[in-house]
Amino acid sequence: MVSIIDPSPHDAASAFAAIDRHKLDDLKPLIYKTHDSGKTWTRIATGIPDGAYVRSVREDPRKKGLLYAGTELGVYVSMDDGGHWQPLQLNLPVTPIHDLVVKDDDLVAATHGRSFWILDDVTPLRQIGGSAPAPEVRLYRPEPAYRLHFPIDVNRRRPVGDNPPNGAIIDYYLKTKPKADEEITLEILDAQGKVVLRKFSNHKKDKFEQPAEWPDRETPVELLPDAAGMNRFAWDLRIEDPVQIPGAFYADDGPRGPVVSPGSYQARLTTRRGAQSVPLEVVLDPRLKDTVTEQDSAGHWTWQ
Repeated sequence: MVSIIDPSPHDAASAFAAIDRHKLDDLKPLIYKTHDSGKTWTRIATGIPDGAYVRSVREDPRKKGLLYAGTELGVYVSMDDGGHWQPLQLNLPVTPIHDLVVKDDDLVAATHGRSFWILDDVTPLRQIGGSAPAPEVRLYRPEPAYRLHFPIDVNRRRPVGDNPPNGAIIDYYLKTKPKADEEITLEILDAQGKVVLRKFSNHKKDKFEQPAEWPDRETPVELLPDAAGMNRFAWDLRIEDPVQIPGAFYADDGPRGPVVSPGSYQARLTTRRGAQSVPLEVVLDPRLKDTVTEQDSAGHWTWQ
C-alpha cells in the first residue's frame, strides 16, 4: 500500500513516498524518494529498524532535505534528504504514527490510540547541519515571539493538554553538563547588544520567596537549565523586576518588570567557552494588528 506521496515544497521534480507492506508480513521500513518526477525511485530508510514500518513521510516546508517519518514505533527525522535517520521520540509514547504535518514551526503527529501530539518549535532542527559534528556549545536562533501578557493562573484539574511554554522559546546545546561551581548565563539585550534587559543563571539566586498565594499558579521559571544535550528556556518577555524590599510581603506576585515592546533584541549565552549571541524578534499580537499600532502597544505618551 502506498500510504502517502508527499511532493517536495522546494523542488517540483521531487517527492517522497511511504510504502506499507506489513499486511504481507513485510515489516521493513520502506521510504522512497524521486528527484526526476517519478522516473526513478531510491529507497531511503537507513537508521530505521525493522518493525518500524512507515505510514507517513513529510519534508519540512522551510528547509530542503529535512524529513520526518511516522512509523509503527514512533517518529524519525533525517537531516540529509533521507540518507540517514534517527529517532525523534523524546517523551512521545511508542505508538503508531499514522500521519504527520508541519504547521508553521510545529510538528503535529496523529497517532493510533494515543491522541494528537505536537512538537513545539522545530526551529533548532532547521539549523542543524546534516553531517556537522556536535559543538561544545550552541545557541540556536529562536523563532519570533508574540508579545502577549501570559496568564499564570492555570486550571490543572481538567483533562486537557499542555500549552507551549509562555514567552520566547530559546534553545541551546551543551555537550557536557557544567561543573557545580561553573555558571552559565543567558542575557536578553537590546538590538545593539549594549543594554542588558534581563539576566538568567543556572545558579539559584539567594532571595526571599513568599508562599504561593494560589495552588494552581505557574510562576515563570528563572533558573537556567544546564543538562548535557539540548536545553530549552522560555523568557516571559519581561525586563528585570524592580528591587524588592528584603523580607517584605507583597500582594499577588509583587512588583514585576514590564513586558518589552515589539522589536528586535538579542539573546546572549555565556559559558566558560565564551559567549554566543543570536537575534530575537518580538512581534505584535496578530489579533491586535487592526486595532492598535506598535507604538500603542509600547505605551508611549506624548506631552502636550
